[in-house]
Amino acid sequence: MKAFEYVAPTTVAEALTALSEKDDRVSPMAGATDLIVKLRRGILNVAVLDKTYLGGGSSGRNTQIIRANYRTPENVRFYNESLTEFEHLSQQLDYNIMLDQMGHTTMAFTDTMVEVLRLRVETNQALGVDSRLIWPSEIKELYPAINLNGSRYPIVAALHHPRGGTVRHDALVWGLAKAAERLGVEIHTHTEITSIKVEDHTVTGVTANGHNVKCNYVVNATAGWASTIAKMVNLRLPIVTVP
Repeated sequence: MKAFEYVAPTTVAEALTALSEKDDRVSPMAGATDLIVKLRRGILNVAVLDKTYLGGGSSGRNTQIIRANYRTPENVRFYNESLTEFEHLSQQLDYNIMLDQMGHTTMAFTDTMVEVLRLRVETNQALGVDSRLIWPSEIKELYPAINLNGSRYPIVAALHHPRGGTVRHDALVWGLAKAAERLGVEIHTHTEITSIKVEDHTVTGVTANGHNVKCNYVVNATAGWASTIAKMVNLRLPIVTVP
């Protein structure tokens, strides 16, 4: 992992000031994203409570695709940094996350789609991301089995991103878990939090599987289920969890 400065603002105003001072060099972190950072700062008394098994949520139910060929400059910068981290993560975790950079290709079936991809390519290349338009002959060369005529519309062009690929999602989850355990984290699976105890606007603990567990902080790292956890402290998030 490259050296970096870690800033922990305590108010929204401080966070906005940090963002404005660092320009595009700053990456906001929240939830479980900064777990390893906290551990390296010496905060070792950490427990992860998972309702089911590791990877049983959205982290183990996704497309596995990693890429940086997005449309907006903000996304391109963010995901390019992420892609770079993935390229070295197996070595950092000492665990094979099954990275396969076979390339990522987005097909275009109309002239309008080609222009949209052209805009993406221009943004990608301006920010140093390897991305380019390719045409039917090269598409066929890359993917010999493809039917360029299609079932309804012919393929007229494509955006090719050589560094794109996949990471095995369950391997990534287990690799991160093993690294966290080496740093002192306790991981408890099949442990459901049913309430969060608050006194004087301060978290004092949680109830998990019928047992009271004292703690000073609760990190809500539950993705699409975040609103259900937030309700335990009467906090309404602009997220709808279904079901």
